[in-house]
Amino acid sequence: MFVEKLRIPISEIFLGENFLVYLFEEPQIAHSKIIRACIADFLEGRLHCKSPATVHWSKSDTADYVAIAVGSMPIGIDIEVMRDRPFEKISRRFFSPSEITSDKEKFYETWTKKEAWIKRDKLSIATNIAKPPSGTIISLRDIPRHLKGAVAL
Repeated sequence: MFVEKLRIPISEIFLGENFLVYLFEEPQIAHSKIIRACIADFLEGRLHCKSPATVHWSKSDTADYVAIAVGSMPIGIDIEVMRDRPFEKISRRFFSPSEITSDKEKFYETWTKKEAWIKRDKLSIATNIAKPPSGTIISLRDIPRHLKGAVAL
C-alpha cells in the first residue's frame, strides 16, 4: 500500500467510491513520484470499474503542502495557505461582482473552488477566473485550519 512505501500523508480524504484525495505536509520526495504512487494506490483497490481503467489526477501545492486527487473521472484540486492580502481589491479584479469580498475565508473558499474547476476542465485561468464554476465542487474538510481547498468532479 502507498502509505507503507512512501511518507504517510497527513490526510487521506475519501470523498467517494471512485475518487480520493491525499494531502501531504513537507513531502520528502519528488512530486512526480508521489503522483505515481497515489495513482498506483488508487488502482490497487479503490477503483471500481472495468479494465482497462481510466485514471485522472490533479495536483496542487502551496507553501509546504502538496495535495493529490485521483479519480476515474476528470478531477481538479486546489489548496491554498490563507495569507493576509488585499482581498477586496483582488476579488474586484478577478471575481464576478457577486463574489467580491474582503473576508479571508470567503475569498479563499471562492478561489480554490474556481481553480479546482479550471484544472478539472483544463481551462485558462486568465479567461475563466471571473466565471462561476460548474459541476460538483466540494470544499475539503479535516485539513489544517490555515488551509482552504476544494476538489472539482
